[in-house]
Amino acid sequence: MPIYEYKCRECGELSEFRISAQSDTKKLTCQKCGSQKLERKISVPSISSGRSVPSGQTCCGNPGGCSEPGSCCGH
Repeated sequence: MPIYEYKCRECGELSEFRISAQSDTKKLTCQKCGSQKLERKISVPSISSGRSVPSGQTCCGNPGGCSEPGSCCGH
């Protein structure tokens, strides 16, 4: 089941939802403020390269760490 991101037009929070073809997206609410004023965002699909990242390292091998996934190496 795909995961979609929605941005709340009230508070600006991003929320993720698993949505099937039969889901009623009109019933989705912001996970922070409860508003139903959501706008679906375009997301980049996650594709696994099949390689693993050694424990304690980032996706690019930087042992210093990233503030968020991919922020240090652009992946």
